[in-house]
Amino acid sequence: MADARSFNLHLDDWIRNEVPKVAANLQKQIVAECLGAIVQATPVGNATKWKRNVERAAKGKPPLPRGYVGGQARRNWQVSIGLPARTPLAGTDPSGRKAESDGYAVIGRITEPTRVWISNPLDYMDALENGWSRQAPTGMVANAVALVSAKYARVR
Repeated sequence: MADARSFNLHLDDWIRNEVPKVAANLQKQIVAECLGAIVQATPVGNATKWKRNVERAAKGKPPLPRGYVGGQARRNWQVSIGLPARTPLAGTDPSGRKAESDGYAVIGRITEPTRVWISNPLDYMDALENGWSRQAPTGMVANAVALVSAKYARVR
């Protein structure tokens, strides 16, 4: 019986100390993969290709809005722990590298399984997710979650 007791204590210790670390590392990996997929799938606007601006260009007029630079939607993907981000960030990030880098820094701080949010507080994100852009007609988030979920699915 001493062997069973010793095994039970060892197992309890492993569950208490190691399982949360393993789970946190898996969570970090999954959140990082979702973030990368979401950011890269997010459309980057090109005002010169918008129908209204094509019509304006045909008349010799400059595109609207004046000074527009694509990448605001990508810049505003934010990773947070506990609560979703509610404040939009200034600037643009057409490549998505800044949003990913900032997100990975937050993901790196996860030490135990916790609620992690990948959110984008821009007003037009629901429209983008619901097919507003021809660059992402089926959205970004649902596709990324489905892709990553399929990768980590277990055969039952």
